[in-house]
Formats: sequence, structure tokens, C-alpha cells
Amino acid sequence: MHTNFKKQKGSTLVEILVVVLVIALFSAILVADFPRIKKRMALSRAVYAVSQDIKKVQDMGFSGVKIEGVPVAGYGIYFNLDTLGDKKYIIYADRGTGTVGDKRFSGVYVDCDDPEAQADQDCIIEEIDMSSEPGIIIKEFKSVSDLRQLSVNFSPPNPEIIISTLAEGKNNAEIVLGMESGEDSRSVQINLSGLIEVK
Repeated sequence: MHTNFKKQKGSTLVEILVVVLVIALFSAILVADFPRIKKRMALSRAVYAVSQDIKKVQDMGFSGVKIEGVPVAGYGIYFNLDTLGDKKYIIYADRGTGTVGDKRFSGVYVDCDDPEAQADQDCIIEEIDMSSEPGIIIKEFKSVSDLRQLSVNFSPPNPEIIISTLAEGKNNAEIVLGMESGEDSRSVQINLSGLIEVK
């Protein structure tokens, strides 16, 4: 007598336990590293936000956008670790006599809507506060002679980029952002040709 047994495919209890164990192990690793992953994501968001703000200022400067009633010679972005701190920077309109401007942040600034503003005072368009990304700071500036401040100015009609305190022989500046704990850092690099790159 010949009996045909059908082979049934299935999982054994040991195989199921191994799969559950592997899933639990990966979940535990992910949960243990979650705070670090969260900080890295915040750092990436902050770096990309700074690069987008620089691109926005570049577009404004090269297109020659005008502010009603205010003579503007260009636009810029300004960082100062001493006066603004390591979580803030400003977007400003470069003003001067006529359409000349000084092609840098003068340090004397007013609100763009202030009717008492003098013609040679730069005006603040926007102050950006990175406090929404906890633990992320502006750490330093590279390739510049003043490591505590940086001004990048964009002027029309022939696109001109001025990076204040650019070190001799350098054609780009780097804005380094990092975690307060010092673990990781990333940077935004801008060169005199107008290329903005996240590193």
C-alpha cells in the first residue's frame, strides 16, 4: 500500500520566535538612538533653512526688488555671534546714498517701515530665530578673518556678491551649524560666484 503525504509548508515556532526577536532587537536599537536621530533631523532642518534664506536674499538682491519708499542698493544676510547670539540672524536691505549702498551690513539699522530712518541706515526685513530647533546653534564661520560675524550682500544690476571679512585668497565662506553638545555639525557654503551648497 502506497500512501501520498502532502508536504505542508509552514513556520515552526522557533522560526517565529527568531523573527520576533530580530524585530524587537531593531526596535530597541531605534528607540535607544531616537534622541540622537531627532537632533540630527533638527540640525538638517536648520542647515537647509539657512541655505533657503540665503537663496531668498540672493533672489531679492539679483532681481532688484524695491521696498516702497525706501532706496535699496541690494540685500544681504547678517550673522553676529556677539550681538545677535548663536540662534539668530537677520535679512537686511542695504541702503545708501541713492542706489550705491556700502555692500555690507553697516551695523546701523532700523525697521524698513520707520519714517524717521536715515537714507544710509540699513533696514531689517526679517529677523530669523532658530530657537524652534532646540539644541541647534550657529557655531562659527570659516574662511573669514572675523570668526564672530559674517555679512553676505547681493547687489544688482550686474550680480555682485560681497562677503565681509573674507580671508585673503579665499573665494567662499562657510556658516557652521551644530549641536550645543558638540556632537555633530553641518555647514552652508557660499562662494563669490553665488553658489550655495549644504555640506
